Amino acid sequence: MAPHAQHHLIAPWAKAPVDGAPTSEEPVPSTHPVGQAPVKKEYVCTNFATAAAAAAPAPSSAEAAPVPAASTDGATADDAAEAAGSSAAEQPAAKRQRGMNKNRTHHRPTQTVKMCQSFTKGLGCKFGDDCRFSHDLASYMASRPADLDELCPLYTLHGFCRFGLTCRFGTAHVRPDGSNVFEAGRETCEEVPSDLNVPSAELIASLRRNKYDFSRALAVSKRVVDEISRRNNNGAPRQQQPGPSHEQRHAAASAAIMEIAAKEAARRAQQAGQAPPPMPTPTPPPPPAAAPLAEVAEAMETGQAAKGSDEAFISKLGEPAEAKAAAEVKPEVKVEAKAQPAKAVAPAVETLGAAADVPERNRKPLDLSGKLYLAPLTTVGNLPFRRVCKRLGVDVTCGEMAMAVNLLQGQASEWALLRRHPCEDLFGVQLAGNGAESLGKAAQLVSDQLSVDFVDINMGCPIDVVCNKGCGAQLATRHSKVEGIVRTMTELLSCPLTLKMRTGYDTSKATAHQLIPKLATWGASALTLHGRSRQQRYSKSADWGYISQCAAACNVPLLGNGDVFCYEDVDAALKGGVTSVMVARGALVKPWLFTEIKERRHWDISSSERLELLKEFTRYGLEHWGSDDLGVSRVRNFLLEWLSFLHRYVPVGLLERLPAKLQDRPPRFVGRDDLETLMASPNANDWVKITELLLGPTPATFEFTPKHRANAYADSSAGAGAAPAVQG
Repeated sequence: MAPHAQHHLIAPWAKAPVDGAPTSEEPVPSTHPVGQAPVKKEYVCTNFATAAAAAAPAPSSAEAAPVPAASTDGATADDAAEAAGSSAAEQPAAKRQRGMNKNRTHHRPTQTVKMCQSFTKGLGCKFGDDCRFSHDLASYMASRPADLDELCPLYTLHGFCRFGLTCRFGTAHVRPDGSNVFEAGRETCEEVPSDLNVPSAELIASLRRNKYDFSRALAVSKRVVDEISRRNNNGAPRQQQPGPSHEQRHAAASAAIMEIAAKEAARRAQQAGQAPPPMPTPTPPPPPAAAPLAEVAEAMETGQAAKGSDEAFISKLGEPAEAKAAAEVKPEVKVEAKAQPAKAVAPAVETLGAAADVPERNRKPLDLSGKLYLAPLTTVGNLPFRRVCKRLGVDVTCGEMAMAVNLLQGQASEWALLRRHPCEDLFGVQLAGNGAESLGKAAQLVSDQLSVDFVDINMGCPIDVVCNKGCGAQLATRHSKVEGIVRTMTELLSCPLTLKMRTGYDTSKATAHQLIPKLATWGASALTLHGRSRQQRYSKSADWGYISQCAAACNVPLLGNGDVFCYEDVDAALKGGVTSVMVARGALVKPWLFTEIKERRHWDISSSERLELLKEFTRYGLEHWGSDDLGVSRVRNFLLEWLSFLHRYVPVGLLERLPAKLQDRPPRFVGRDDLETLMASPNANDWVKITELLLGPTPATFEFTPKHRANAYADSSAGAGAAPAVQG
């Protein structure tokens, strides 16, 4: 077993249960179908419409707001798809749709009067009467919707709300005349951002105008790729066949057009009963120039130790990276600088990314032993959700997957995925790409502009749109390309580099064990292995036996990932030799899983405690996305996406045996109170009702369709297997 595999013995939460702590029951024969959660019979309902009506809350008093009853829309279709006590063979023939709802609608709040932001903040507008936005305060106040609450989270946090009177919590800081209120003693009206890694306007402008200095990344990526190519070609330099010239392309196009015209003329002549005209003879295109290939052949025959030959390549293998860069790259850069002097650039953008501006920083070691790692989760792994998990005990967090190409183009939405909250003390970003040049540039950007503790390369995403670009799980099948990427990024980064991958691309053949031993020699500091192939995606169970085999053959810390849902799963994983575990979907279903693991117990969390977590997420979301109409809409949509996973949780007190399994699907059941029943509903209409408890009623035009079809049940009107589009 590798030395690092012993780290799990000192994990702070890997200890014997304390006296009085609940333990799992002994396995008993189950009367439930395979793959179904063992819910106690008294809570299971085969006729959910009748049970939900019986569980509907009584009219509440004026002091307490009533909890909405769970919806019975589509109960017949739900019961047919998830009938309690029915085996797989008894399921109806209609197959439930899976995958993404690519054509789903996105709600955008509409404003009848678009106010000037500077005017609403009380700062005055520099454009005056020429401003294209409205300064008519009376018209806006007449159409302004009612506030959602009296306490504004932004004003509470900063002493100033940047949304002014457009804030949906404006009672706290908007005077009757519409002016914005500042906290007493505040010297400036500019809000202090609480998030880290927020790109400046100059940085975004330099990327969009292609003015950022990537000479360092280009030099390193070119040298590394050339070295790998020469090694794979037995010391010969890369040979690129010259493409066709303009004359050759023109001649080929003319020949194709003449051929089509001749065939059409022959067809018409045949219809008219005439002899077909003779086929025209196209002019042959000129032969390609052979000078480059001849020069290469002559250089190889001379046997001289020129650049790119075996002797030069072998003699430089032991040299430091800096010496090789100076010997191979700098002369070319000097020639280009003399022939093509650099254009004048504005001072605000000119020095961005320059190597001279980057201080020398020692790379801090990455210690993941005994630490719980929240996986980078697309859409639902946003900053507010990570803050909730951080309070519940997670140690390591990582931003959502960001495409390197989009970052280099200066897309603001992609840069938002890299934001970090100060509470995330061990934080990394995950990048996806398909080449050493693009990922090398992204690595230089991260090193120059961001505050991160590590960078992770995504080699496990199974989504088609990602794999079709050569990224994600597809990248792991091309070892030479992976080597170029890892070596390039390791040299450019000032922090450790990690990788996340799957067992292989196809289910029939696991290939991760062939690549894992090489990654450490190329510069990777840690690895994460998901125990499924790309073809499996998230179906069937993760192969932890294969993860243990790879951990034994790995020379760097290896974390396991897949189906972690209780502290017993973590204990079994650590016994298999992994350094620690990465938690993904289990944290979406129950984010208090990190508390359960560290305290070694099964937390029978109440519905009111779960509602408090949703309130906490809502408050964090308003701080992150804003408190105006657009910000509230974003918070609601991200909360609904989280609820599409959260409803799968079965309370501990309702289970016949422990521990629960992530892959077990719960039958329809009624909770111990009305709120617990509402939270367990798989109907998207009920998720909207929960958001209305926190963010007020939805607009009349509101629509929500879950991102994944597997997260919602069919409405009776849509038929079995359709994902419902919920309207407010």
